[in-house]
Parts: sequence; structure tokens; C-alpha cells
Amino acid sequence: APSAYIVLARDPAVDPYGIVVRHVTVSPGDAEAYMDAESAVEAVPLPDVVQAWLEDYVAAFHVEEVFRKRKRKPYDPRKGFGRGSGSKDYGPSDG
Repeated sequence: APSAYIVLARDPAVDPYGIVVRHVTVSPGDAEAYMDAESAVEAVPLPDVVQAWLEDYVAAFHVEEVFRKRKRKPYDPRKGFGRGSGSKDYGPSDG
């Protein structure tokens, strides 16, 4: 069922329950990013009016992207590991 995700956070300064709405999204991936020790994420049914608007929006503006697989580059032992060539990100430290 289509859902909206409500991100709740504790705030003792807010009466009466000490909970405040931090974020609302329809994206499950966005909601998952807020799942941490400080926040709670709850799924609620998406209202029909919002669902209709969202379907119209996606139909009007969505652009399909073609998936392109990147080619793997061969491993070069002279460059080492990590993003910085020559860095010792993963090697033994000199300290």
C-alpha cells in the first residue's frame, strides 16, 4: 500500500509528549536514511489526494535513465589501495 513516512525525534522541550515531527517523505530510501538511534520512522497510509497528485507529478516529470554498467579498471599494484594514489589508507601506519 502506498505510504508516507514520518520521521519523529525526541525533544523534551516540546509539550505534551516530547516528540516532534522532523521530516515527512514518500521515499522509502529517504526514510531509511533517517533510521538511527535519535529518530523513529513510522509508515502511515498515503492520503488518496496526495497519491493522485504524486502520480500526476511523476507522469509529467519522470525521465527514465538508462542503466550503464561501468567497466572495471584493472588493479595496478604500483598505485596501492584507496582513492588517493600512493596513499597508505589501508596499509600499515608509520606511527
